[in-house]
Amino acid sequence: MKIKIILLLIIGLSLNTMAQNPEAMAKYHFIEAQNAYGNGDNNTATTHLEDCIEALTKTNAKIEALYTNIYLSKKEYLKAKKHITVYFEIAQEDHSDYMKMISLSTTNENNFKKAEQEKIVELKRQADMGVTDFSNYDEIADFGSDNDWANKIQSSRNSTSFIKSELEKAKKYKSAQGKARLAFFYLEGIGIIESENWKDDYTKAENLCLDGVNLKLSLACYIYARTKYGMDSGEEAYFNLLQIADGKIDIADYAIGYMYLSEYTDEGTPYKPTLGLEYYKKGFGKLKVVNSEAASRIASSIASAYSKYDNEITRDKTLQLEWLKKSYNTFPNGRAAFSIADFYLYNYKNPQYNISKSEIGKWYQRSADLGYRPGMSQVAYAYMKGYFGYSMNKNLAIQWYKKAANKGDKSAIKSLKELGIDYIPNKG
Repeated sequence: MKIKIILLLIIGLSLNTMAQNPEAMAKYHFIEAQNAYGNGDNNTATTHLEDCIEALTKTNAKIEALYTNIYLSKKEYLKAKKHITVYFEIAQEDHSDYMKMISLSTTNENNFKKAEQEKIVELKRQADMGVTDFSNYDEIADFGSDNDWANKIQSSRNSTSFIKSELEKAKKYKSAQGKARLAFFYLEGIGIIESENWKDDYTKAENLCLDGVNLKLSLACYIYARTKYGMDSGEEAYFNLLQIADGKIDIADYAIGYMYLSEYTDEGTPYKPTLGLEYYKKGFGKLKVVNSEAASRIASSIASAYSKYDNEITRDKTLQLEWLKKSYNTFPNGRAAFSIADFYLYNYKNPQYNISKSEIGKWYQRSADLGYRPGMSQVAYAYMKGYFGYSMNKNLAIQWYKKAANKGDKSAIKSLKELGIDYIPNKG
C-alpha cells in the first residue's frame, strides 16, 4: 500500500512538473505522437502533435517531419506536401531528418501523380465500357472525367443540339453523378442564360447539390463551392475538395467547411476558419436526421476546431467538450468516447468539470466496447495497473490486450509478450 501511494505521488508530481514546463509537456506529446503513429493510429498521433505545438507555441522540423510521415501513410499527399514545404522552410541542412525528407518529398510527388493517373485511367476504362452512370463507382475520386466533361460543355455552349442532348442525359440519371451534372447546367446557366428565372434554377441546383447525403465529393461539391461561395479559382476549389475523399463525409457543407478550415490553403481557397466552422455546423444540422454517422464525424471536427488556438476561432474547452458529446450522442462510436475520456483525463484537475477517475474509466470502457482499438488497450492497461476506478485484474487485462491485438494494435502484442504470452492475432 505504501509503495502504491509513493508511486501515485511520483506520478502526480511528474504530471504537475510537466504542466509547469512547456518543453516537458511538448516532449511528452511528441513521444505519444510517435508511439501512436507506430501503432497505426494516425488520428491520435496528429492530436498529440497539435498539443505539442500548443505547448511550444510554434512548430519545428521534427514535428513537420512526423506530420509528413503520417499523411504519407494515410495517402493524403497534398497535406504531406504542405508539411514538407514547411519543413524545408525551417530545417537546417544538417538536421537529422533532412536527407530522409528529400527522399520523402520525391516519393510523395510520385505517389500523388500515380494516384491521380490511376483514377483517370479507371474512369476512362469505365467510359470505354459504355458506363455512363457511375453510381456503382463512387469510390473513384473524379480527378479527370467530370472536369473533362465540364470543359467540353463549356466549349460547346453554342451547340444547341449537343447541350440539349447532355441535359437530357443528366435528367435521366438518378445517380450522384447524374444529379451533379444536372446541377452543373443550372449553376452555369447553360441554356438558360437569358432566363429571368435564373434564381429559381440556382435554388434547384443548390437542392441537387445537397440531395443524396452520400455524394462522394462529386462535381456537385465543386460547383457548389465555386459558384455559391465565390471561389476565385474553380480548379483550386475542386482540387481541395477532392482531398477530402477519404474523409467519408460526402456533403457540400462539410466539404466547404473543411476547405475554409484547412491550415494551409492554395490560391483560390482562402483560409476562413470562422466561415468554415459555420458550414460545419450547417452540415451537422442537415445530416443529424438523415445520416447520424456522418453528422457525428462533423461534430468531432467542430470539437477539434475549438481545441486549437487560432486568430479567428477562440479556443474553448467547454464548446470542445459539448461537441465531443454531440458526436457521441448523435452516433455512439468508440473514437468519440475515447476523445471524451482523453478530454477528461487531460482536464482531470480542472474544478470546472468535477470529474472522477471512474468516470474517465467509464468512457474508455465505452470506447472499448464499441470496438475502438485504443480504447481496448487503455482498458487493458487500466485493469493491469488498477487505474481509472478499475480493480487490478490480470486475466481481464490479458483479454482486452488480445482484443486490441486482434484489431492490429502492436503495443498490445508487445504488452502481451512482456507478460510472457506470444500471441498471434486472430489465432490466439
